[in-house]
Amino acid sequence: MFRVLPRNRAFVAVLAAVALLVPLAGCGGSDKPKTENPAAFLKRVTAAMAKQHTAKRDLELGSSLSATAVVEYTDKDTSMAVKMVTGPQTVNVVLADGVMYLQQTKGSKYLKIDKSDPALGNLASQLGGFGPKTAVESLRGAVTKVTPKGTETIDGVKLDRYVLTVDTKKASSLFGVPEGSAKTPASVKYEFWLDGDGLLRQAKLRVSGQTLVMKVSDWGKPVTITVPPASQIIKH
Repeated sequence: MFRVLPRNRAFVAVLAAVALLVPLAGCGGSDKPKTENPAAFLKRVTAAMAKQHTAKRDLELGSSLSATAVVEYTDKDTSMAVKMVTGPQTVNVVLADGVMYLQQTKGSKYLKIDKSDPALGNLASQLGGFGPKTAVESLRGAVTKVTPKGTETIDGVKLDRYVLTVDTKKASSLFGVPEGSAKTPASVKYEFWLDGDGLLRQAKLRVSGQTLVMKVSDWGKPVTITVPPASQIIKH
């Protein structure tokens, strides 16, 4: 019998980070006096991402998990192909047309998960509906402060770093988790590293006591997201 293996919160957070493009908590240093208008800042970031419909993500969650993903956004939904490696296990996830295909071990068949699935159907539905605009809009009205932190050169690219203070009670969702469904602090610090076009290039967050680092590249370049053939798909 094929069943979904137990997953901790980090697994869900990785998928949410890939789909939402949301850089999460965990910043250091003291705030500088200069700040930006939160609404104007979010509008600028949304506009930059909306012009691009594809990107590549590379993530590392401490030493326990790494992932590579390609993502494509349309006005209607999100598609993505994710390869996650945790210890000796490799997990592949394909999301297309609101349906998630999960391969829990290398070489095994894919479990097809749609909205009706009692275990992961809600996650498939949420991820399929999220795009850059939705991701940022989930924070609209919740960002109380945007603080520029100067520039940093990462992977040879000069980036602008920003720290956002977010009132979690006012955010409609955090990392893909609806407000109120998980215990969160009253406020969190989000980090953005943006390039000269205002596009997200790196983010960091804290998940279950570990640091998740996400790097974003290949904005706007063609991607290939292939749904597994029928012969490689099984149902409950």
